Order: sequence, then C-alpha cells, then structure tokens
Amino acid sequence: MTFRAYRAVRVANDFREQVRYLIENGGTIGEAPATETFSTDYLEAIFGDNPDLLDQLKTIVSKGLSDEPTLNLGEVSAMIVTYNKSAEDKVDNVVAHAVGGFPLGKMKMGFHRDGYFARQIDRNLWNMGNVVISFLGRDMVLFAEDEVAQTQHELLESIFSGDISLLVKGLEKPMFFTAVFPDPKRIVPSQLRGHIQAVVIKGSLGFQKGHFETLLLCPNQKSAAYVHAIVSDMKKMADLGLKTRWGGAVVQTAWGPMVGSWWAYEMVRTLEETKLETEEILVRIKTEFGRVMVNVCLKSIERMSRDLAALKGTFEDRLDPRVVDARLKTQKPLHYWSEPHQWGPDWPIPPPANTNEQAVMPELGTTNVPVTTAQVQPSAPTTP
Repeated sequence: MTFRAYRAVRVANDFREQVRYLIENGGTIGEAPATETFSTDYLEAIFGDNPDLLDQLKTIVSKGLSDEPTLNLGEVSAMIVTYNKSAEDKVDNVVAHAVGGFPLGKMKMGFHRDGYFARQIDRNLWNMGNVVISFLGRDMVLFAEDEVAQTQHELLESIFSGDISLLVKGLEKPMFFTAVFPDPKRIVPSQLRGHIQAVVIKGSLGFQKGHFETLLLCPNQKSAAYVHAIVSDMKKMADLGLKTRWGGAVVQTAWGPMVGSWWAYEMVRTLEETKLETEEILVRIKTEFGRVMVNVCLKSIERMSRDLAALKGTFEDRLDPRVVDARLKTQKPLHYWSEPHQWGPDWPIPPPANTNEQAVMPELGTTNVPVTTAQVQPSAPTTP
C-alpha cells in the first residue's frame, strides 16, 4: 500500500510538471496528421460500432474536406462528434468538431488569468484545467450539414460568450458525444507514456441523467494491467480529496447527517459508481449519474465559458479589461456567473414534478444536506 500510494503521488506530480512544461513552452497534448484522422479507415475504427453515425460522419467530413482541401495540411489533436437520436432511435444532427493546428491563423484559447478557476482553486489545478482548453490546439473546424451548422455555430458562440442557456435548452433531447484523442503522449506522465496509445471518451448528457465511458488503448496486456492499477489508485486519491479537502463526506451533526459541499458529495457518489475494467488491451472507465451531477457539469461549463469570454475580449479583441468587465457585468460576485445563475443542486435543471428523487434540505449557513423527504426535520435558527 505504501508503494502504491508513493507511485500514485509520483504520477500526479509528474503529470503536473508535464502540464506546466507544456504551458510554458506553448505545446499541445499531441497531434496526428489530418490526412490520417480524417481517413475512412480511421473513422471506421473509432465509430464502426454505430453504422448509422459512421455513414453520416463520412458524408459531412468528405463534404468539408472537398470545400476546404487545405484542412488536410493540418494536424488534429482531438475530434469531438456530437449527435441526437430521434424517436425511432435514428442518429440526427451529427456535428464533428476537429481541434488542432490548421492553416487558419487563429489564437489558442485558455482560461482567463484572473478568472474563476485562477482565484478559487489551487494554482496547480488551474494549470490542469487550462490543459483542457489551450492544449487541444489552436483552431477548431466544424463539419456538419448546412441546416445543422448554423445552429451549432450559435451554440458555440453562446458558450464562448458566457451563456449556457442554449446548451441547456438543447439537452431537452439528450446529447450524445464521442471524443477521440489520437496522440495524447505529450500530456500523459512519463510513467504512462509508453503504455497509452490513444484515448476515446463516449457519453451522453440529458435533463435527468448522463453517462461517461473512457477507453484507454494500450499496446499490450501488460501495459493495460499497469494502466489499470495506476488509474485505480488515482480514483482512490480523488475520492479522498473530495471527502477531505472539498467537504464531500457525510458528517453526523445535532441536526442530522450533513455535508460540507453538495457538489463534492455528488461527485463522490458518482465516483463510487464508476466502474474500472480491463478488456485485453483496453482499460475501460464508465459511470452513470443523475440530474444533480448534470447540473454540476453545466455549472462548470458556465464558469469556464465566462472565463473564455473574458480572455477573448481582453486578448483577442484587444479591449480594455474594464470594457470586458462591463460586457460581462452582472449582480453576481466578481462576475463569474451569469445573472440567472443559482447556487445549489436545482439549477439550471430543476427536479421534475412527482419524482422520487432525493430531496435536498438546506443546512446552517451555506451547506446543503442530501436526505430523503421523510428525514427532513425542522431546522434550528441560523446565526449570521
């Protein structure tokens, strides 16, 4: 146990140092040639388990490359495909986002240096979060049918401007997605660099539930067993951190069971439901969650999007920071949330009527207590 704890800490530290090195040197997570990523064989290897999606994806990518053949000269660090399903379980509204370096001359994106994440969490965690945005690549190219492309452009524009209302409305029909990272070797710690060849993330997000599934492709079974052990230890460390540092554990008090942070508690519950499996050369991580965890994801997207909006205005549009602050002006503290933002587990998606979902009882001060309706008792008066 001592060796495994030491190994997990070492991997985490090496990952942090690798992220810091890439940030300082302007590197990316790793890119594969666009000609390979957009090829029919590669698309079939990743999306072949869904023939309907594969056919539509081939069509829109082929059309996009014929319209802009210079895209083949670039490199792809990530491909993110989103779609919906009709009542007949048919794939609709397929959109492929290719992120990487293309001959378009766009700047890289990143968290606002004075934004929410820079002030509210540890600086090392800020750097880790920044990798998700800036290391994916300099440019984003969208492949979609004409009638879908306009809606998708409006959605992306609203997200990057700090407004998630269109995203929330779009979840009335669950959104399915697949994200592929064809060459993530630059971002993984040195201990795992020779053991992970590609990363695929699949999932869905809707009003009442969602699910994520991550596939780590390894070169052989020995590497897969090693990666499984590392990921298992990191999962335990995350569980411990959420329960101690962020108050995700249930504590018995005079007023009943209480938790320090409703979102940390929900993340702990989700983490406990996460399954870790090894299949030949694949390490599979999968989990399912409910409405409250969906709200945790959406709140995080809102905070990140407002950081991105501040960054875009200050650095890309070359505006005075005071002008950017005025553009994002709200009554919320430090302008890190939109005006309709509400803290707690019931925003932006409220609980459905006549549900058996767990009720949430307000605690003393600012904490919330997850208990069943039958457990709710009159609370004592609070003091400022």
